[in-house]
Amino acid sequence: MIEHAVNGFIATNAEEFVVYTERLLKDRTLAKSMGSAARETIRINFSQEAFTRRLADTLAVAQCAGRLSA
Repeated sequence: MIEHAVNGFIATNAEEFVVYTERLLKDRTLAKSMGSAARETIRINFSQEAFTRRLADTLAVAQCAGRLSA
């Protein structure tokens, strides 16, 4: 879900974590744009609507599978 340098940074070690944190602290425009992108990612993937949609899809697949195996 995290897209490196789009809606967050993916650090593979402590040194990278420090570099990315400093970059965000120094560049407010980058921090704001990444924050907005991260919020949008959460809204799209983890909102109540997204959960309901995935649950309905899962139940539909399970219902179809039950019919096919009966």
